[in-house]
Amino acid sequence: MTKKDCKPHFDLQVKEREISEAIVRAMVKQTRMVAKSMGMKAPELYKLLRKEGVLTKDENGYWFCPRYDNTGLGLMRYFIYFDGDGDQCLKQYPVWTEKGVKLIKEIVHEQRAN
Repeated sequence: MTKKDCKPHFDLQVKEREISEAIVRAMVKQTRMVAKSMGMKAPELYKLLRKEGVLTKDENGYWFCPRYDNTGLGLMRYFIYFDGDGDQCLKQYPVWTEKGVKLIKEIVHEQRAN
């Protein structure tokens, strides 16, 4: 078997992965959309999720806390921008799967009940 013989199989695997990732990306919700659906603004929701230990924040944006990382709650999205000095910077923020939205709704409901 030559490299040439393996190429179509490899291409198919790459395409399947790209399609799978595209489907997941299309199904996630931004924090502002989740917040709005519960009568909140995104900064309020971020603050609550940090207080509850779901997210943490540093100079590069928000991160899932270790307990919630890689649990299917969401994905990280990244964007690149240039600051005032012309330096390239990276920021990140979470987007939420249905599982993540469900957890957020439970947290908000519990917080409102107290």
